[in-house]
Amino acid sequence: TEGVYSLPEVEEELMNLDGSWTCRRLDPNALVMDFADWSTDGGESWNGPEPVLAIYDRFNSKAMTYNGPMLLRFGFETDAVPKNCFLVVEQPWMYKDISLNGSSLCFGEDYYVDRYFRRTDVSSLMREGHNEVLISLGFKNPIPDSYDALERYGTEIENIFLCGDFALSGRLASEQPSESWRNRNPILNPKPLPARFECGSFRVTAEKEVPGMNLTIEGYAFYSGRIECSTSFTMDSLPEGRLKLAFPAVEAITVGINVNGKILPKVFCSPWEADITDAVKPGKNHVTLTLTGSLRNLMGPSHCIGGEFSMLGPATFSGKDSWPNFEQGDNDWYEKRKTGGTRLWRDDYFCIPFGLQEKPLVTVSAN
Repeated sequence: TEGVYSLPEVEEELMNLDGSWTCRRLDPNALVMDFADWSTDGGESWNGPEPVLAIYDRFNSKAMTYNGPMLLRFGFETDAVPKNCFLVVEQPWMYKDISLNGSSLCFGEDYYVDRYFRRTDVSSLMREGHNEVLISLGFKNPIPDSYDALERYGTEIENIFLCGDFALSGRLASEQPSESWRNRNPILNPKPLPARFECGSFRVTAEKEVPGMNLTIEGYAFYSGRIECSTSFTMDSLPEGRLKLAFPAVEAITVGINVNGKILPKVFCSPWEADITDAVKPGKNHVTLTLTGSLRNLMGPSHCIGGEFSMLGPATFSGKDSWPNFEQGDNDWYEKRKTGGTRLWRDDYFCIPFGLQEKPLVTVSAN
């Protein structure tokens, strides 16, 4: 069959949904712990804190041939103990012992995000002020030529996470990004710049009302779940033509839409609008949006001056001098960061926006 070409409809803005919005978090919030102290003498002396990736790269360097016991110490601060809180460790069975504030932990089948990211309830072990996670492991240096996967990669050291019902307070750095590598790509529409948070400034705090505009800077810098935003609007009468709910600026993977109890198809790409003609009515109308975030801020990369990226590779996470980084990095970045001499790596966190950047619009177009 032949396709029928038609010009795009001319849409007229009818109203801006700039009234009061009620928002609530639907999934656990998260704190990423990717810095740790390390010890190879049973805790007699400590090194760090260092990025977990720096510890891994340091012990995998050609100059290091260490095989033996290792302790990792992660610290975080709490202003208000959450009612529900879980510690998340990737493949916890790899380690000899994991403890929080001196109490050993057991991990079962319960998981967070991925089946290998096991979680255990630590609500009763949390305390206001400083909290400390201690991980004991036997480190094995990789043997690159080995055909055995466990020998070839050696001991992998990973970030750990806290998840639960809490918010985060974090200080925005005085120097915010002025560009991002993603926006250098001429075929992509520019995206909002990430927010830069000072390293070591995140604290677990009590939740307040969630505005829902940019959750990243409102207590949810590493949030990867869903947020539900609700409001209402009034139409004295229905105009002729097709009514659409348009999102001029939204940062989310998908937007679920419910108008007056009618569930509409999710919006996930340009032009970021939904036909609501058959759902609206004269008088008061209720709208509920469910915004789904990505794993970007939770899993990174979070420490590269590129901020946000159109291409990713292992070097982007550590700042090494390798593809696909646009600029030259440092293969010994874990040493150079001690003096602030890294070209790509920054200890601060770069987190992309999540939420409604502008209030949605109701538009009308001819039939």
